Amino acid sequence: MIGTSQNIPVWSATELVAPDTFGYFSPRIGLLPDGSPLVCWAKADGVTTQIWISRRTNGVFSPPVQVPLDVQPASIYVFGGLDLAVSGNRVFVVFEKFNTGIFLSRSEDGGETFFPATQIFTTPSGQRSILPKLITDAEGNPMVSFICTSNSAPAKYLFIQSEDGGLTFLPPVIANASLPNNEAVCECCLSDMVAKNDTICLAFRANRDNIRDIWVARSTDGGKNFSTVADVDETDWVIDACPVSGPNLFWANNKIGAVWMSQGLGKTRVYANTFDPESMTAGVMFQIPLPVGIDDTQNHPDIAGKGQVVGLAFESRDFIETGQDIVFAYSETGMEGLETAPVESIANEQGPQFFPALVYGDNKFHLIYADFDTKTVRYKTGTVLTTNTNEIEPVYTCQICSQFFSIPPTVDLTSGAQVEIYDLSGQCITSYRKADLRQYSIDVTNLPTGAYVVRIYEAKKNAMSMFRFFKK
Repeated sequence: MIGTSQNIPVWSATELVAPDTFGYFSPRIGLLPDGSPLVCWAKADGVTTQIWISRRTNGVFSPPVQVPLDVQPASIYVFGGLDLAVSGNRVFVVFEKFNTGIFLSRSEDGGETFFPATQIFTTPSGQRSILPKLITDAEGNPMVSFICTSNSAPAKYLFIQSEDGGLTFLPPVIANASLPNNEAVCECCLSDMVAKNDTICLAFRANRDNIRDIWVARSTDGGKNFSTVADVDETDWVIDACPVSGPNLFWANNKIGAVWMSQGLGKTRVYANTFDPESMTAGVMFQIPLPVGIDDTQNHPDIAGKGQVVGLAFESRDFIETGQDIVFAYSETGMEGLETAPVESIANEQGPQFFPALVYGDNKFHLIYADFDTKTVRYKTGTVLTTNTNEIEPVYTCQICSQFFSIPPTVDLTSGAQVEIYDLSGQCITSYRKADLRQYSIDVTNLPTGAYVVRIYEAKKNAMSMFRFFKK
């Protein structure tokens, strides 16, 4: 028989990005051209704000580089107020000052140094400009969306863009202008954007007389007008306060996927949908599955991938005894595959974890999140390993071991069973046959600390089982 291919993300150990003296607010992540992750976050106490950047090279995060703000204090919260975008070696950081405006800092050397921040939008008198979202176009020019609101006028999403690498910006455009009856947007929920050629899609939570559901506005002229909107959220959540949780978008092939949180159908859950960016026709909304044995709240989803490969990270309460964990769902069949994808805990730490941020490149998911217990930003990777076999058994919960990896007794080690151990690069580093095994155990004492995948070929079944372990 010709084998089929199955890709499985294998998660590394969790790493500390920087000590707790550097803060943990609003973590963001991007990838440089060589695949190195660049992490951005803030420390804020209401008096002084610091924004930090760190690059991971050769398995180590660099000492944090401070981004020059030139205004104090910037208005950065634990969940938002700043954003990061990477295009080649050009790096942008955008942030807000509540009653003043939106500011941008720029690096041309991969985040090693930054130019002084410049004000790219001035808040009109009596209004507030908050929660900027930042992406770049194909030429590396920054595009920014943000909320402009006041006590006397409905909140709206403004869109501004640069055509000269962030040196100057065009006048703002109202992105939600095509909402029915000129309705408002939710006043403190983040937005998200994706762009391809002249098509720009901006997702946001609307506020239609306290119906706070997810809409997408589209521009087909490079951001000069957002003339079409689509309702992708069927939950129609009615709430008279801002839920502080916005949508995320993922553009794959000819469709765009959206994920978000809603309590509109009874419990706080993460939902997903797709829509056609040409016709702006939404698909059929579905709920992301619950982790096994868990029936509590989900929140703050982030999505990343390429083509049909999609990863989704979000918060799940009561996954661990201490309250909140970061969990992950994975699909190789596009957004639709998330409807039945198993959801697993990947942080595996004590203490509450919040606000995951996810990117994907070179067959690897890069995840960061805020750890509220240690007040730090944490990082880990999920490497997609490819196997070819007639039958793939499930990948079981990751073991943590220092001397021996225990093979579950359900595996048949008779009749020429072959056992292989792979590192996160996908390289086979050692192999065993049945005669080399010590009663369903593998000696891993000499392996370096890290995460591994065990593949066991069962000759009787002509099948492959896969397991994970972390060597302490």
